[in-house]
Amino acid sequence: MDDAGRLFAWRNDPDTRANSRNGDEIRWSDHLQWLRGVLAGESVRLYVAEESGVALGTCRVDADGELSWTVAPEHRGKGHGREMVKLVAEESNRLLVAEIKSSNLASLKIVQELGFEKVADGKMTRWIRQSSK
Repeated sequence: MDDAGRLFAWRNDPDTRANSRNGDEIRWSDHLQWLRGVLAGESVRLYVAEESGVALGTCRVDADGELSWTVAPEHRGKGHGREMVKLVAEESNRLLVAEIKSSNLASLKIVQELGFEKVADGKMTRWIRQSSK
């Protein structure tokens, strides 16, 4: 819960919202309810990436293998998103699925570089990666 405010700010960042499936602004009370549920359960893996004690972004893997991530606005464009996704994909022992807006060039580049396979086109492109273990 120590990261609640940080995660909330990153989720409501205008660029994050523009690239999210649901671009609506999230209310603080809804965010806290969601985060408490995630932390209390075992079906979602939520990571906060840090370097030298500085939070860089977050990566989440849902129960169905759906992967999502965001990089803190002040740390974008430095390769942190790629490293976060790479580490989570290497740790995972399951199929991962990423649905990315076709306009989100940074995230599309990440999945392509990390060997995800494009399986569906449209406003949201669907990418999968088989277990690496």
